Amino acid sequence: MTLMEHARRELDLLGDDRALATSLIAAVGAFTAYPHSGSSAAIAAERLARLLDHRALTPLTFDPDEWEDRSNLSGYPIWQNVRDSKAMSSDGGRTYRLLSDAPGRAARHSRVPMPWRRLLARQQVHGARATEAALAYLAGGTVADAAADLDTLSPDDRGEYARARWGRDGAKLALGLYTPPAAMVGLDG
Repeated sequence: MTLMEHARRELDLLGDDRALATSLIAAVGAFTAYPHSGSSAAIAAERLARLLDHRALTPLTFDPDEWEDRSNLSGYPIWQNVRDSKAMSSDGGRTYRLLSDAPGRAARHSRVPMPWRRLLARQQVHGARATEAALAYLAGGTVADAAADLDTLSPDDRGEYARARWGRDGAKLALGLYTPPAAMVGLDG
């Protein structure tokens, strides 16, 4: 029996709403359209289940764009992850707990965002030092927060400003993420 035949039979036995059954048959059809091997089918099914549960497929990071401030709604400092709505943080995404976590479970630690990690690796900042660099960058405010200042500085002054604001390794990240205005590109290159 094929997966489609199995799905049709089981949904008929369930006697569910026809429109719902039709949508589920369509989903099974889309799944079977890919030529899965036994292991790829298991991997795809697990990933699909995570996606349907609105969960992330990769580790959560402390990129500010990944966390939505819900403090106004709650009356206390709380951020919700946009990639996994069950992840809540009281420190802007550096650590978090899942709503399903047992009481007293230690907070989970968010990861350095992959693009930041790659940028720091190119600059030979690795491991715990990369995490500290990313945290120093966030503590000093993001590049977007400092763009008005950075845009007015010469490349040498920009480096000095960045080191003062974000520290040595945090400055490497900030300057790697910074895009000078089009009028200044010739000055940097």
